[in-house]
Amino acid sequence: KIAIEFLKLIQRKHLSEDLYKGDVYFILNVLTKALKQNPSDVIRLMRLFVGKRFGIHQFEQILLGLYDGLKVEQIAFYAKPELQAKEMEITRLGFKLGLSLGEIGLYTRPDFYFAQKEQIFLGFKEKLSKEQIELYAKPQFLAFQMEQIRLGFKYGLSKEQVELYAKTEF
Repeated sequence: KIAIEFLKLIQRKHLSEDLYKGDVYFILNVLTKALKQNPSDVIRLMRLFVGKRFGIHQFEQILLGLYDGLKVEQIAFYAKPELQAKEMEITRLGFKLGLSLGEIGLYTRPDFYFAQKEQIFLGFKEKLSKEQIELYAKPQFLAFQMEQIRLGFKYGLSKEQVELYAKTEF
């Protein structure tokens, strides 16, 4: 009952009109589970919505954070209406992978386009070292250049070998 009331409150005040185009069953299940496990987290999460409007895909990422067992502080880090749902997703997945705030901060910087952010995230997901990722985590590299550098490390090239082609002029 509380989950349904929460859903109505959010839909009425803080979400775009396309809420019910989403999976209401999933939303209710996540809210019910969260309320059973830690009602205070849901109340703290509700405060994130005050005065903000999220689209359904953004709201889905917030709920998935709850579903994944993230802390409210972690969800608050990415629950921002100005972020695209895809940006929220790679941030959520970073927390889910256990990345530090510093590592997540490396690929959530506003001076990167989404495709660049995704390449940096993939480097962490593929267990590249921070040193390897920092070699290509530079706004002057285009996303496809970042991908080639990342793939070089992924497939075993040394830093010296990768540095031969890790140049923005290529």
